[in-house]
Amino acid sequence: MILNTIGGFFRSITFGATAAQSTQLSQTSPAPGASQYQSTSGSIPKEAQGVIAQVRNQIARSLAHPDPQTLSRLVEVNQKRQAKGQAPIDLQRVTKQLEAIQEDRGLSAKEKKRKVEALRKALGLSKGEMKGLFTQRLGRIYKEAEKSLAAFQKAKEAQLKAELKQAEALHGKTSPQAQAVHNKLQALHAQLDPEKKRLAESGGFYRSLYPGFWSKLGGFFKKIGAGFFKVLGGLGAVLRFLPGVGPLASRVLGSVKFLFQGFRVDKFFKNLGKGVLDTVRDWKTFLPMIPGVGTLASVAATGIEAVLKATRSGAKTF
Repeated sequence: MILNTIGGFFRSITFGATAAQSTQLSQTSPAPGASQYQSTSGSIPKEAQGVIAQVRNQIARSLAHPDPQTLSRLVEVNQKRQAKGQAPIDLQRVTKQLEAIQEDRGLSAKEKKRKVEALRKALGLSKGEMKGLFTQRLGRIYKEAEKSLAAFQKAKEAQLKAELKQAEALHGKTSPQAQAVHNKLQALHAQLDPEKKRLAESGGFYRSLYPGFWSKLGGFFKKIGAGFFKVLGGLGAVLRFLPGVGPLASRVLGSVKFLFQGFRVDKFFKNLGKGVLDTVRDWKTFLPMIPGVGTLASVAATGIEAVLKATRSGAKTF
């Protein structure tokens, strides 16, 4: 339904220019402030609220109808609990309890996390089970809802900016017609920005619970790395000019920067691998100049380069 709404916006952009030109030709002396841009001047809040309602319904449907993977995991967890003599997990009831905690604006983030952890222990769930059945899923649901709202806003802004450009061309940048479109843009942000913030905070809260190992490691380096970032960047720029070991040393420091910035750890290894490959290529250049062992060493470096290339190309296929 949201996609149909967005599609309508793009169609209105296509036909908007023709309609505006027809109006301009038929009204040679329009009254001050009168134009086609004012015909929908009061619709933005209503339109935005309608889409917000659709997004909230989208969340409600996703919460009420879990995906097959979650349902399969629930069956496994409840089978284990039954074998231990524990009561089965009621997915909907626990989801409502988590939502009540998450929506309580009187609690800080730490207090919410403590309440969620207390609920997990009371249910007798492991952290992995709590994440797999609830927090990871809820975080994903809110993230998808946030994306839906952002897509609507992007499409609507594109339409309004096209209208603004048209109004400025026909009536002037300071005209009442152009100001009317400015007002609609402001109304759009006033309606949607608070909801986007709420969705982002809700999803972010759930995703922050029970992070995996790599997320913890990335967060650790991000916290401690602020003081080292500029130093590493400057040092890496100097080291890369050293023959033989320069590319590798520069890549090592660049890889560490990825960790300090809190990026995914796999980028650390990818960047480091590039440094090793560049270093081997460097060795191929100057090793033949060494008397006695130069030729043999250069052949070995060529072999290492071939292995590295094969490994990197093979990794990209997965």
